[in-house]
Amino acid sequence: MLEKLKAERINAMRNKDDAAKSVLSCLQSDANNIAKEKLSETLDIDIVTAADKLLVKLQENIKMIGERATPDQLREVEIIKAYARRILDVEETTGIIDSIFIGLLDDEKVKKNQGKILNLLKNSETLNTKIDMRVASQIVSLRLV
Repeated sequence: MLEKLKAERINAMRNKDDAAKSVLSCLQSDANNIAKEKLSETLDIDIVTAADKLLVKLQENIKMIGERATPDQLREVEIIKAYARRILDVEETTGIIDSIFIGLLDDEKVKKNQGKILNLLKNSETLNTKIDMRVASQIVSLRLV
């Protein structure tokens, strides 16, 4: 993934695409900083983590400025989405929660175990997908006694 990121950044520079160059440089820098904090080389998970964080920032900025968002700003979001994890929808999240609940005993399906259940859910995230834990928490709490 790092090679893809570098190649896209170089391509953006060659094409004088300032928006893509800027957002890809920022992504690479953020990923490198995450790796440095862990004292390791930049891994795919570092790029994905940086992309997730950057995507949230970009989307918040666009939400604040509303209709005044420029085409370049909207394009930056699309560029970063290619590196960020896809957030599972409610149905997919519910399916994962159902599979967790199948493995639980009835006496484990209580409110005091909500944190443990959410940790199991968090552990089911992959490099490509992410669970909206606010939605998951609501679904889980409705199923607990």
